[in-house]
Amino acid sequence: MEELAEDFYRRSYSHASFLRLSLQKKEALVGCCVLVSCRLRNWPVAMGSITCLLETDPALVGGVYQELLKILDVDVPKTNITDILEAHCREYKLSSADVPEELAESSKDLATRSVALVELAADSWIVTGRHPIPIMMASIFLSWQSLKPTKTRLKYSLNKFCKLSKMPMNKTALTRVAEMKEVLWKLGQELPWRRVGEEMAPDDVLRNVADILQHRYALLRAALQTHEETLQTHKETLGTGIQPSTEDLRPEQGELKSVTGDSDEEDSLAPAAHWGKRMLFAPPCVRHPKIRRVDTAERADVNGDEEISDSEIDSYIRTPQEMRDYVQTQHALLSEDAQSKGE
Repeated sequence: MEELAEDFYRRSYSHASFLRLSLQKKEALVGCCVLVSCRLRNWPVAMGSITCLLETDPALVGGVYQELLKILDVDVPKTNITDILEAHCREYKLSSADVPEELAESSKDLATRSVALVELAADSWIVTGRHPIPIMMASIFLSWQSLKPTKTRLKYSLNKFCKLSKMPMNKTALTRVAEMKEVLWKLGQELPWRRVGEEMAPDDVLRNVADILQHRYALLRAALQTHEETLQTHKETLGTGIQPSTEDLRPEQGELKSVTGDSDEEDSLAPAAHWGKRMLFAPPCVRHPKIRRVDTAERADVNGDEEISDSEIDSYIRTPQEMRDYVQTQHALLSEDAQSKGE
């Protein structure tokens, strides 16, 4: 593999497109040659890993990588996040030799549970357009907690877990953990053996991850059906002007509080202008669309220092008729107050 990467580097470095490069781009070129070699040999290496090793801009590495593929004219097989995940799990130091037995977990079990969580995240649009490293870290963290949901593991935060496993923490992974927990919570509400009227706590979600993943397709259909019925009921109650009672609605049909503390479900029940707010599962760009800035054209002839004309001043002064009406209204109000106090 080293010889293949060196060969790619010699061929690309002598090309006209890479003759005059900065030192940063030359380092990115070396990393891209290694990445191409790994993918040709079916080594699951992510571009984010190369970027972290080089400590450079991901956009820069991506641009150099695309240009390198055109120059070398090689057909690199596309890697799936689930393929990379198995290799990524081995980087976490969670064996019994590294951590206490209560916190130890095999990389094989972590990979199996993490792959299932990533597949569920893909079905609920969490993976769409997202960087793989935060998603993999979030899935591994939730897998580690859910495989043995003891009080000790459930108390661990993502930051503490990364320190335990000797992995650098990715701040974006905190958001992915919250999003995955929210999806698991929504599906956990549809478990048939859950008590009616009982709301599932965040810790209970992690204890039921195995059941949720095993029946995730049926739970996804049930959650979507429940959400559509809730929207229809809410629309009918708004049309009649009657406020829906909490007794008639199931807990997940009323005001929902997600495990992240967000109110996405409340926004989805409200008649939002954007259709993404009404969807239970939707791509991130649809659920949280960026508000485009509207540039208002300012009038060049108005600066705030203009003189006020007499007609504008007169428009703010009450006319004699308005003054008489005002005085009569004041007398009428005072007389009514006096009569009410006398009674």
